[in-house]
Amino acid sequence: ALDSWLEWAEKSFYDSFTLAGPCNCTEEQIAYAYYLGGTRMCSVPAYSTEELLLEKTCKIELVPFGMESRFWYAGKEIPDYTKLTGINTQSDQTPVERMLFEHGIPISEYVLQAYVQNAIYRKEFDISKIVAEIKPPSIVFKRYCYEYLLRYLIECFEDFRNTYSPFSDKNIAPIRLRACELHTAVIELAFSLQKGNIDKTWLPTHVFVQLSQIQIHSACILEELNAGEEIKTGELDSIDATLDNLIEAFEELKESFKRAMNNFRHSNISLVTPQDNSESKALWRTVQISIGGTDIWRRLALSAATTLKELQMLIFALFAWSGNFQRLFTAPHGMGTQAILDMNKHIRLNETLESLARDGVHEFTFEYNNYWTVKIINLSAYNAKDNETPHCVAGMGIAPDETLEGPLRFRRLLYALESGNMPEKNDAEKILGEDYMQLSFNIDQCNVMLRSLYAGKINK
Repeated sequence: ALDSWLEWAEKSFYDSFTLAGPCNCTEEQIAYAYYLGGTRMCSVPAYSTEELLLEKTCKIELVPFGMESRFWYAGKEIPDYTKLTGINTQSDQTPVERMLFEHGIPISEYVLQAYVQNAIYRKEFDISKIVAEIKPPSIVFKRYCYEYLLRYLIECFEDFRNTYSPFSDKNIAPIRLRACELHTAVIELAFSLQKGNIDKTWLPTHVFVQLSQIQIHSACILEELNAGEEIKTGELDSIDATLDNLIEAFEELKESFKRAMNNFRHSNISLVTPQDNSESKALWRTVQISIGGTDIWRRLALSAATTLKELQMLIFALFAWSGNFQRLFTAPHGMGTQAILDMNKHIRLNETLESLARDGVHEFTFEYNNYWTVKIINLSAYNAKDNETPHCVAGMGIAPDETLEGPLRFRRLLYALESGNMPEKNDAEKILGEDYMQLSFNIDQCNVMLRSLYAGKINK
Protein backbone atom coordinates (compact mmCIF):
# COMPACT_ATOMS: atom_id res chain seq x y z
CA ALA A 1 0.00 0.00 0.00
CA LEU A 2 2.87 2.40 0.78
CA ASP A 3 4.52 1.60 -2.56
CA SER A 4 1.24 2.37 -4.30
CA TRP A 5 0.92 5.68 -2.42
CA LEU A 6 4.53 6.58 -3.31
CA GLU A 7 3.85 6.02 -7.02
CA TRP A 8 0.69 8.11 -6.81
CA ALA A 9 2.50 10.91 -4.96
CA GLU A 10 5.32 11.00 -7.51
CA LYS A 11 2.77 11.15 -10.33
CA SER A 12 0.94 14.00 -8.56
CA PHE A 13 4.14 16.01 -8.27
CA TYR A 14 5.00 15.30 -11.92
CA ASP A 15 1.53 16.51 -12.92
CA SER A 16 2.03 19.69 -10.89
CA PHE A 17 5.37 20.35 -12.61
CA THR A 18 3.72 19.94 -16.01
CA LEU A 19 0.68 22.09 -15.26
CA ALA A 20 2.06 24.76 -12.92
CA GLY A 21 5.81 24.75 -13.49
CA PRO A 22 8.13 25.71 -10.62
CA CYS A 23 5.42 27.95 -8.99
CA ASN A 24 6.12 30.98 -6.79
CA CYS A 25 7.48 28.95 -3.87
CA THR A 26 8.01 25.35 -2.71
CA GLU A 27 4.92 25.52 -0.47
CA GLU A 28 2.79 26.36 -3.50
CA GLN A 29 4.32 23.46 -5.44
CA ILE A 30 3.45 21.03 -2.66
CA ALA A 31 -0.08 22.42 -2.46
CA TYR A 32 -0.57 21.90 -6.21
CA ALA A 33 0.66 18.31 -5.97
CA TYR A 34 -1.71 17.46 -3.12
CA TYR A 35 -4.59 19.16 -4.92
CA LEU A 36 -3.93 17.24 -8.14
CA GLY A 37 -3.41 14.00 -6.20
CA GLY A 38 -6.89 14.23 -4.70
CA THR A 39 -8.07 12.22 -1.72
CA ARG A 40 -5.49 9.46 -2.30
CA MET A 41 -2.69 11.85 -1.35
CA CYS A 42 -4.35 12.47 2.00
CA SER A 43 -5.24 8.84 2.73
CA VAL A 44 -3.32 6.40 4.93
CA PRO A 45 -1.10 4.49 4.75
CA ALA A 46 1.13 7.29 3.54
CA TYR A 47 4.53 8.82 4.12
CA SER A 48 4.82 12.30 5.54
CA THR A 49 5.69 15.00 3.00
CA GLU A 50 9.14 15.31 4.54
CA GLU A 51 9.78 11.57 4.27
CA LEU A 52 8.49 11.49 0.71
CA LEU A 53 10.62 14.32 -0.62
CA LEU A 54 13.79 13.90 1.41
CA GLU A 55 14.07 10.13 1.87
CA LYS A 56 11.72 7.94 -0.17
CA THR A 57 11.53 9.30 -3.71
CA CYS A 58 14.36 9.13 -6.23
CA LYS A 59 12.35 10.98 -8.87
CA ILE A 60 11.87 14.39 -7.19
CA GLU A 61 14.47 16.64 -5.63
CA LEU A 62 15.12 20.20 -4.53
CA VAL A 63 17.01 21.93 -7.36
CA PRO A 64 18.42 25.46 -7.81
CA PHE A 65 15.99 27.99 -9.25
CA GLY A 66 17.81 31.28 -9.69
CA MET A 67 18.50 32.62 -6.20
CA GLU A 68 15.99 30.20 -4.69
CA SER A 69 15.12 26.49 -5.00
CA ARG A 70 12.14 24.41 -6.11
CA PHE A 71 11.13 20.75 -6.23
CA TRP A 72 11.61 19.33 -9.72
CA TYR A 73 12.34 16.19 -11.72
CA ALA A 74 15.48 14.64 -10.22
CA GLY A 75 18.56 15.34 -12.30
CA LYS A 76 16.86 17.94 -14.49
CA GLU A 77 17.41 21.66 -14.56
CA ILE A 78 14.37 23.94 -14.44
CA PRO A 79 14.22 25.76 -17.80
CA ASP A 80 15.12 29.44 -17.71
CA TYR A 81 12.56 32.13 -18.49
CA THR A 82 12.80 33.95 -21.81
CA LYS A 83 11.75 37.30 -20.33
CA LEU A 84 10.80 38.92 -17.03
CA THR A 85 7.94 37.14 -15.30
CA GLY A 86 6.15 39.19 -12.65
CA ILE A 87 3.72 38.15 -9.93
CA ASN A 88 0.69 39.90 -11.46
CA THR A 89 -2.11 37.79 -12.88
CA GLN A 90 -3.94 38.87 -16.00
CA SER A 91 -7.39 38.60 -14.40
CA ASP A 92 -7.11 41.44 -11.89
CA GLN A 93 -4.81 43.84 -13.74
CA THR A 94 -5.85 47.45 -14.16
CA PRO A 95 -5.69 48.94 -17.69
CA VAL A 96 -2.31 50.60 -17.14
CA GLU A 97 -0.89 47.42 -15.56
CA ARG A 98 -2.15 45.35 -18.49
CA MET A 99 -0.65 47.75 -21.01
CA LEU A 100 2.76 47.58 -19.33
CA PHE A 101 2.52 43.80 -18.91
CA GLU A 102 1.87 43.41 -22.65
CA HIS A 103 5.09 45.35 -23.28
CA GLY A 104 7.04 43.03 -20.96
CA ILE A 105 7.04 45.25 -17.85
CA PRO A 106 5.19 43.25 -15.15
CA ILE A 107 4.56 45.90 -12.46
CA SER A 108 1.59 47.18 -10.47
CA GLU A 109 0.16 50.67 -10.08
CA TYR A 110 1.72 50.78 -6.62
CA VAL A 111 5.17 50.54 -8.23
CA LEU A 112 4.29 53.34 -10.66
CA GLN A 113 3.14 55.48 -7.75
CA ALA A 114 6.41 54.75 -5.91
CA TYR A 115 8.33 56.10 -8.93
CA VAL A 116 6.21 59.26 -8.81
CA GLN A 117 6.84 59.72 -5.08
CA ASN A 118 10.53 59.17 -5.73
CA ALA A 119 10.51 61.94 -8.36
CA ILE A 120 8.80 64.35 -5.93
CA TYR A 121 11.41 63.52 -3.27
CA ARG A 122 14.18 64.26 -5.80
CA LYS A 123 12.35 67.43 -6.91
CA GLU A 124 12.19 66.05 -10.43
CA PHE A 125 9.16 67.59 -12.18
CA ASP A 126 9.69 66.32 -15.72
CA ILE A 127 7.18 63.46 -16.12
CA SER A 128 8.90 62.17 -19.26
CA LYS A 129 11.95 61.36 -17.14
CA ILE A 130 9.77 59.22 -14.85
CA VAL A 131 8.56 57.36 -17.94
CA ALA A 132 12.19 56.78 -18.97
CA GLU A 133 12.94 55.22 -15.57
CA ILE A 134 9.99 52.83 -15.92
CA LYS A 135 10.43 52.02 -19.63
CA PRO A 136 13.86 51.19 -21.12
CA PRO A 137 14.66 52.96 -24.44
CA SER A 138 14.65 49.58 -26.22
CA ILE A 139 10.89 49.19 -25.59
CA VAL A 140 8.91 50.99 -28.27
CA PHE A 141 5.46 52.21 -27.23
CA LYS A 142 2.80 53.20 -29.70
CA ARG A 143 1.91 56.83 -29.29
CA TYR A 144 -1.44 56.22 -27.57
CA CYS A 145 0.24 53.82 -25.07
CA TYR A 146 2.92 56.37 -24.24
CA GLU A 147 0.34 59.14 -23.82
CA TYR A 148 -1.86 56.89 -21.69
CA LEU A 149 1.03 56.14 -19.31
CA LEU A 150 2.00 59.82 -19.30
CA ARG A 151 -1.53 60.91 -18.31
CA TYR A 152 -1.66 58.32 -15.55
CA LEU A 153 1.66 59.53 -14.10
CA ILE A 154 0.62 63.20 -14.34
CA GLU A 155 -2.55 62.45 -12.36
CA CYS A 156 -0.52 60.59 -9.72
CA PHE A 157 2.01 63.40 -9.60
CA GLU A 158 -0.67 66.05 -8.96
CA ASP A 159 -2.34 63.92 -6.26
CA PHE A 160 0.89 63.16 -4.39
CA ARG A 161 2.43 66.64 -4.72
CA ASN A 162 -0.52 68.22 -2.93
CA THR A 163 -0.16 65.95 0.09
CA TYR A 164 3.57 65.18 0.09
CA SER A 165 5.44 65.81 3.35
CA PRO A 166 9.26 65.71 3.25
CA PHE A 167 9.32 65.29 7.02
CA SER A 168 7.14 62.15 7.11
CA ASP A 169 8.98 60.74 4.08
CA LYS A 170 12.51 61.36 5.33
CA ASN A 171 13.13 57.76 6.54
CA ILE A 172 11.38 56.00 3.68
CA ALA A 173 12.58 58.13 0.75
CA PRO A 174 16.27 57.04 0.68
CA ILE A 175 15.26 53.37 0.69
CA ARG A 176 12.64 53.95 -2.01
CA LEU A 177 15.23 55.81 -4.11
CA ARG A 178 17.61 52.83 -4.02
CA ALA A 179 14.78 50.39 -4.75
CA CYS A 180 13.69 52.45 -7.78
CA GLU A 181 17.25 52.60 -9.10
CA LEU A 182 17.63 48.83 -8.71
CA HIS A 183 14.27 48.13 -10.33
CA THR A 184 15.13 50.35 -13.32
CA ALA A 185 18.55 48.70 -13.72
CA VAL A 186 16.98 45.20 -13.69
CA ILE A 187 14.42 46.14 -16.35
CA GLU A 188 17.11 47.68 -18.55
CA LEU A 189 19.44 44.68 -18.28
CA ALA A 190 16.62 42.21 -18.98
CA PHE A 191 15.62 44.00 -22.16
CA SER A 192 19.20 44.42 -23.31
CA LEU A 193 19.59 40.63 -23.01
CA GLN A 194 16.36 40.02 -24.91
CA LYS A 195 17.44 42.34 -27.72
CA GLY A 196 21.09 41.20 -27.79
CA ASN A 197 22.71 38.83 -30.25
CA ILE A 198 24.61 36.77 -27.71
CA ASP A 199 24.19 33.00 -27.87
CA LYS A 200 22.04 32.17 -24.81
CA THR A 201 24.24 29.19 -23.87
CA TRP A 202 26.98 31.68 -22.91
CA LEU A 203 24.77 33.49 -20.40
CA PRO A 204 24.84 32.76 -16.64
CA THR A 205 22.55 29.93 -15.55
CA HIS A 206 18.95 31.06 -15.00
CA VAL A 207 19.75 34.66 -15.85
CA PHE A 208 16.11 35.58 -16.57
CA VAL A 209 14.89 33.66 -13.52
CA GLN A 210 17.32 35.60 -11.34
CA LEU A 211 16.41 38.92 -12.95
CA SER A 212 12.72 38.14 -12.48
CA GLN A 213 13.27 37.29 -8.82
CA ILE A 214 15.21 40.51 -8.19
CA GLN A 215 12.58 42.52 -10.07
CA ILE A 216 9.72 40.91 -8.13
CA HIS A 217 11.39 41.48 -4.74
CA SER A 218 12.34 45.08 -5.53
CA ALA A 219 8.80 45.76 -6.79
CA CYS A 220 7.40 44.27 -3.57
CA ILE A 221 9.62 46.62 -1.57
CA LEU A 222 8.29 49.59 -3.54
CA GLU A 223 4.71 48.41 -2.99
CA GLU A 224 5.30 47.99 0.73
CA LEU A 225 6.85 51.44 1.04
CA ASN A 226 3.91 52.91 -0.87
CA ALA A 227 1.20 51.10 1.15
CA GLY A 228 0.32 54.27 3.06
CA GLU A 229 0.74 52.60 6.43
CA GLU A 230 3.24 53.58 9.07
CA ILE A 231 6.42 51.51 8.88
CA LYS A 232 8.35 51.12 12.12
CA THR A 233 12.10 51.67 12.30
CA GLY A 234 12.83 47.96 12.80
CA GLU A 235 10.79 47.07 9.70
CA LEU A 236 12.59 49.71 7.66
CA ASP A 237 15.94 48.29 8.76
CA SER A 238 14.81 44.84 7.63
CA ILE A 239 13.66 46.20 4.25
CA ASP A 240 16.95 48.06 3.86
CA ALA A 241 18.94 44.88 4.59
CA THR A 242 16.87 42.94 2.05
CA LEU A 243 17.53 45.65 -0.51
CA ASP A 244 21.28 45.42 0.19
CA ASN A 245 21.15 41.69 -0.58
CA LEU A 246 19.19 42.26 -3.79
CA ILE A 247 21.64 44.91 -4.98
CA GLU A 248 24.58 42.61 -4.22
CA ALA A 249 22.93 39.75 -6.13
CA PHE A 250 22.27 42.03 -9.09
CA GLU A 251 25.87 43.29 -9.17
CA GLU A 252 27.16 39.70 -9.14
CA LEU A 253 24.81 38.82 -11.98
CA LYS A 254 26.00 41.82 -13.99
CA GLU A 255 29.62 40.75 -13.52
CA SER A 256 28.75 37.22 -14.67
CA PHE A 257 27.06 38.69 -17.72
CA LYS A 258 30.10 40.86 -18.54
CA ARG A 259 32.38 37.82 -18.34
CA ALA A 260 30.00 35.84 -20.56
CA MET A 261 29.93 38.66 -23.12
CA ASN A 262 33.73 38.90 -23.15
CA ASN A 263 34.09 35.14 -23.61
CA PHE A 264 31.45 35.14 -26.34
CA ARG A 265 33.12 37.99 -28.24
CA HIS A 266 36.55 36.37 -27.88
CA SER A 267 35.12 33.09 -29.16
CA ASN A 268 33.54 34.75 -32.18
CA ILE A 269 36.75 36.61 -33.03
CA SER A 270 39.16 33.71 -32.65
CA LEU A 271 37.32 30.53 -33.57
CA VAL A 272 35.88 30.88 -37.07
CA THR A 273 37.74 32.71 -39.81
CA PRO A 274 36.58 33.04 -43.44
CA GLN A 275 38.61 31.14 -46.02
CA ASP A 276 38.49 30.42 -49.72
CA ASN A 277 36.34 27.42 -50.54
CA SER A 278 39.25 25.74 -52.23
CA GLU A 279 41.37 25.84 -49.10
CA SER A 280 38.68 25.71 -46.42
CA LYS A 281 39.17 23.39 -43.51
CA ALA A 282 36.47 21.30 -41.91
CA LEU A 283 34.18 23.05 -39.44
CA TRP A 284 34.24 21.53 -35.96
CA ARG A 285 32.45 22.29 -32.71
CA THR A 286 33.27 22.21 -29.01
CA VAL A 287 30.58 20.24 -27.20
CA GLN A 288 30.03 19.74 -23.48
CA ILE A 289 28.20 16.62 -22.30
CA SER A 290 27.14 16.35 -18.65
CA ILE A 291 24.94 14.05 -16.57
CA GLY A 292 22.17 16.10 -14.99
CA GLY A 293 22.16 16.25 -11.20
CA THR A 294 25.82 15.21 -10.93
CA ASP A 295 29.29 16.73 -11.32
CA ILE A 296 30.13 14.32 -14.14
CA TRP A 297 30.92 15.93 -17.50
CA ARG A 298 33.09 15.73 -20.62
CA ARG A 299 34.09 18.44 -23.09
CA LEU A 300 34.78 17.21 -26.62
CA ALA A 301 36.02 18.53 -29.95
CA LEU A 302 33.81 16.98 -32.64
CA SER A 303 33.16 17.43 -36.32
CA ALA A 304 30.18 19.69 -36.95
CA ALA A 305 28.88 16.92 -39.21
CA THR A 306 28.47 14.57 -36.22
CA THR A 307 24.89 13.25 -36.19
CA LEU A 308 22.81 12.61 -33.10
CA LYS A 309 22.94 8.91 -33.92
CA GLU A 310 26.72 9.11 -33.63
CA LEU A 311 26.47 11.35 -30.57
CA GLN A 312 24.38 8.86 -28.63
CA MET A 313 26.97 6.16 -29.29
CA LEU A 314 29.59 8.58 -27.99
CA ILE A 315 27.57 9.15 -24.82
CA PHE A 316 27.31 5.42 -24.18
CA ALA A 317 31.08 5.03 -24.66
CA LEU A 318 31.98 8.06 -22.51
CA PHE A 319 29.89 6.88 -19.56
CA ALA A 320 30.31 3.11 -20.05
CA TRP A 321 26.60 2.56 -20.61
CA SER A 322 25.24 -0.31 -22.69
CA GLY A 323 22.67 1.60 -24.74
CA ASN A 324 20.12 -1.15 -24.14
CA PHE A 325 17.46 1.12 -22.66
CA GLN A 326 14.96 3.61 -24.05
CA ARG A 327 16.46 6.92 -25.10
CA LEU A 328 15.56 10.10 -26.98
CA PHE A 329 16.85 13.59 -27.73
CA THR A 330 14.71 16.57 -26.77
CA ALA A 331 15.13 20.33 -27.22
CA PRO A 332 14.12 22.89 -24.60
CA HIS A 333 10.62 24.31 -25.12
CA GLY A 334 10.59 27.15 -27.62
CA MET A 335 14.13 26.52 -28.87
CA GLY A 336 14.77 25.82 -32.52
CA THR A 337 12.20 25.08 -35.22
CA GLN A 338 9.78 22.29 -36.00
CA ALA A 339 12.02 21.30 -38.90
CA ILE A 340 14.35 19.31 -36.61
CA LEU A 341 11.60 17.39 -34.78
CA ASP A 342 9.90 14.09 -35.56
CA MET A 343 6.18 13.36 -35.09
CA ASN A 344 6.70 12.84 -31.33
CA LYS A 345 8.45 16.22 -30.90
CA HIS A 346 11.86 14.56 -30.40
CA ILE A 347 14.95 15.64 -32.31
CA ARG A 348 15.59 13.38 -35.29
CA LEU A 349 18.75 11.26 -35.14
CA ASN A 350 19.97 12.37 -38.58
CA GLU A 351 20.34 15.98 -37.42
CA THR A 352 23.94 17.14 -37.08
CA LEU A 353 25.60 19.47 -34.59
CA GLU A 354 25.84 22.05 -37.35
CA SER A 355 22.20 21.77 -38.48
CA LEU A 356 21.05 22.12 -34.86
CA ALA A 357 23.20 25.22 -34.35
CA ARG A 358 21.84 26.64 -37.60
CA ASP A 359 18.31 26.18 -36.26
CA GLY A 360 19.18 27.93 -32.99
CA VAL A 361 19.44 24.76 -30.87
CA HIS A 362 22.66 25.18 -28.90
CA GLU A 363 21.47 23.23 -25.87
CA PHE A 364 19.47 19.98 -25.77
CA THR A 365 19.05 16.84 -23.69
CA PHE A 366 19.39 13.09 -24.04
CA GLU A 367 16.89 11.15 -21.90
CA TYR A 368 18.03 7.63 -21.03
CA ASN A 369 16.45 4.73 -19.15
CA ASN A 370 13.83 6.99 -17.48
CA TYR A 371 16.47 7.83 -14.84
CA TRP A 372 19.18 9.86 -16.53
CA THR A 373 19.16 13.20 -18.31
CA VAL A 374 22.31 14.04 -20.23
CA LYS A 375 22.70 17.73 -21.10
CA ILE A 376 24.50 18.62 -24.33
CA ILE A 377 25.72 22.17 -24.94
CA ASN A 378 26.81 22.93 -28.51
CA LEU A 379 29.32 25.56 -27.42
CA SER A 380 31.21 27.04 -30.33
CA ALA A 381 32.49 26.44 -33.85
CA TYR A 382 36.10 26.51 -35.03
CA ASN A 383 38.20 25.49 -38.03
CA ALA A 384 39.84 22.12 -37.52
CA LYS A 385 43.59 21.62 -37.69
CA ASP A 386 45.04 19.30 -40.30
CA ASN A 387 44.29 15.63 -39.50
CA GLU A 388 42.33 16.60 -36.37
CA THR A 389 40.36 13.71 -34.86
CA PRO A 390 37.56 13.73 -32.27
CA HIS A 391 39.04 14.13 -28.81
CA CYS A 392 38.26 15.05 -25.22
CA VAL A 393 39.70 18.31 -23.90
CA ALA A 394 38.46 18.13 -20.29
CA GLY A 395 36.21 16.17 -17.97
CA MET A 396 35.36 15.18 -14.43
CA GLY A 397 33.88 12.21 -12.59
CA ILE A 398 33.11 8.55 -13.27
CA ALA A 399 29.58 7.77 -14.37
CA PRO A 400 27.44 5.42 -12.22
CA ASP A 401 25.83 2.26 -13.53
CA GLU A 402 23.00 3.00 -15.97
CA THR A 403 20.53 0.88 -13.96
CA LEU A 404 20.88 3.03 -10.83
CA GLU A 405 17.66 4.90 -10.07
CA GLY A 406 18.84 8.35 -11.11
CA PRO A 407 21.08 11.14 -9.80
CA LEU A 408 19.31 11.61 -6.46
CA ARG A 409 19.84 7.94 -5.56
CA PHE A 410 23.44 8.26 -6.79
CA ARG A 411 24.14 11.27 -4.56
CA ARG A 412 22.62 9.53 -1.55
CA LEU A 413 24.97 6.59 -2.12
CA LEU A 414 27.95 8.96 -2.38
CA TYR A 415 26.92 10.53 0.91
CA ALA A 416 26.67 7.07 2.48
CA LEU A 417 30.21 6.25 1.31
CA GLU A 418 31.57 9.48 2.77
CA SER A 419 29.51 9.99 5.93
CA GLY A 420 27.16 7.07 6.43
CA ASN A 421 27.23 4.50 9.21
CA MET A 422 28.80 1.11 8.53
CA PRO A 423 25.64 -0.68 7.21
CA GLU A 424 24.90 2.29 4.89
CA LYS A 425 28.50 2.37 3.70
CA ASN A 426 28.52 -1.38 3.02
CA ASP A 427 25.29 -1.14 1.01
CA ALA A 428 26.70 1.76 -1.03
CA GLU A 429 29.91 -0.15 -1.74
CA LYS A 430 27.91 -3.13 -3.01
CA ILE A 431 26.09 -0.89 -5.47
CA LEU A 432 28.85 1.52 -6.59
CA GLY A 433 31.84 -0.72 -5.94
CA GLU A 434 34.34 -0.69 -3.09
CA ASP A 435 36.85 1.45 -4.99
CA TYR A 436 34.42 3.98 -6.49
CA MET A 437 35.66 6.88 -4.35
CA GLN A 438 39.23 6.22 -5.51
CA LEU A 439 38.29 6.39 -9.20
CA SER A 440 38.87 9.59 -11.15
CA PHE A 441 38.51 10.75 -14.72
CA ASN A 442 41.57 10.11 -16.89
CA ILE A 443 41.66 12.19 -20.07
CA ASP A 444 44.37 10.06 -21.69
CA GLN A 445 42.35 6.86 -21.26
CA CYS A 446 39.28 8.69 -22.58
CA ASN A 447 41.09 9.74 -25.75
CA VAL A 448 42.49 6.23 -26.28
CA MET A 449 38.90 4.99 -26.11
CA LEU A 450 37.73 7.67 -28.58
CA ARG A 451 40.48 6.82 -31.09
CA SER A 452 39.53 3.15 -30.87
CA LEU A 453 35.85 4.00 -31.22
CA TYR A 454 36.35 6.12 -34.35
CA ALA A 455 38.80 3.64 -35.80
CA GLY A 456 35.92 1.14 -35.56
CA LYS A 457 33.68 3.58 -37.51
CA ILE A 458 31.27 4.82 -34.85
CA ASN A 459 28.55 5.55 -37.35
CA LYS A 460 28.15 1.86 -38.06
